[in-house]
Amino acid sequence: MYSEEELTDLSRLQDYSKAQKPTLSLTKALHSGVVQCVQLHIFIMGACKEFEQIYNYYCLLKSLQVISQTCLIAFGGAVNDLTLALAFNTVQYLFLTISDMFMYTYFAEILGRHSVRCGEAYWRSQWINHDMLIRQDILIFLENSKRAIKFTAGNFYEMDIKSLQRIIAQAFSFFTLLQKLAAKNKN
Repeated sequence: MYSEEELTDLSRLQDYSKAQKPTLSLTKALHSGVVQCVQLHIFIMGACKEFEQIYNYYCLLKSLQVISQTCLIAFGGAVNDLTLALAFNTVQYLFLTISDMFMYTYFAEILGRHSVRCGEAYWRSQWINHDMLIRQDILIFLENSKRAIKFTAGNFYEMDIKSLQRIIAQAFSFFTLLQKLAAKNKN
């Protein structure tokens, strides 16, 4: 996996907190931790919103480029009699074109999946056993962290692995259309 979650040994933490004289009460320290978590979540959401604004239309143009380029590469390879070296170059170029789009869609999907992991970590914790103030703060945070980050291409469609599949399918639909038109022009 691209990133993994580190689990904390809570029994060691509790033993340490009993041995040390805490400067903050457990409730205040937990509240401070929740506030820091919320601030970090707000920063991450803002950074992702900025990322979306910067790359939104670029991803749309890139997907249109990949559709047309994939279609034309496949059509050029199918129409011409290719030598082994030329066929290898064509397949390599086709692979590089698709893998270029894969990088955008894969990392957009990973960011979307990981954007809800902080809330999932709270759900797995013992937050329900704390004071009412802490529970309310965490409950509000849990509701806000349910929404996954979604990157789009020109606000038309989400950038994820399924969109890569749709792009490839659309490119080969155009490829089929070009093949039929070329066969019709030969006859």
